[in-house]
Amino acid sequence: MGKDVLDELVRQILAAAPDIPPAAVQTAAARIRQDWGGERVYFKKAPAEGKALRLGTALAAGVPLTQACAEVGVSESYGYRLASRRWRVR
Repeated sequence: MGKDVLDELVRQILAAAPDIPPAAVQTAAARIRQDWGGERVYFKKAPAEGKALRLGTALAAGVPLTQACAEVGVSESYGYRLASRRWRVR
């Protein structure tokens, strides 16, 4: 079986917000385990908007698509897919 996601989440929360008492985070983790223990949970992927924005910024700066995809961390085919989408700008 893989890593315990809840332990990793607790570790990252305590690292990101050291002012939160560790006992409070551990109590919340225990409640989550009690409520969700044994279940299969699903984590959504990060939204594509962030990668698309970074890709668009690089392309607007004149960077070739291949290089922009490498900088953003996406494959070239996914870069073409992101570049072809219509994004609403607010």
